[in-house]
Amino acid sequence: MNGNSRIMTNGNSRITTTRREFMAASALAVCSLASIKAFAQGTTAANYSPYVDLGYPTRVHWGETHLHTSFSPDAGLVGDRLGPDEAYRFARGEQLRSSSGQLVRLERPYDWLVVSDHAEYLGLPQAFTDPNSPILNTPSGKKWAEALKQGVRRATSRLLS
Repeated sequence: MNGNSRIMTNGNSRITTTRREFMAASALAVCSLASIKAFAQGTTAANYSPYVDLGYPTRVHWGETHLHTSFSPDAGLVGDRLGPDEAYRFARGEQLRSSSGQLVRLERPYDWLVVSDHAEYLGLPQAFTDPNSPILNTPSGKKWAEALKQGVRRATSRLLS
């Protein structure tokens, strides 16, 4: 045993504690006795806690402030296949299959979620995969759709060159 330990006997059991734990327990006992005495006498000390009458909220809510789904070109054209419905289900804690094919689930559900898909070109990624989409009747639409079938990296390099 080192010099910081003491053995305290409690009936037949032996409890080993450090000096710091022993001092903390002693201080707690003294404070408790002082509080009981003050309560019995009808007097109370000033509040110790600096948080009494706190004027701002202290409950933390967890969430996501800016999420793009497959409806936004900057997500949908680079491989995101999950839409707003799946995003909200995921945020609520449901297990989903991700765009990469893996099963995923949050450790703790979000309290809130903001789906912030772009208004400009909303739904464009889906239009390239829909055979009845009018965009496929244009030369540019056909070019993009064919390039995207080859994969995101190839499509990006082909379309930007």
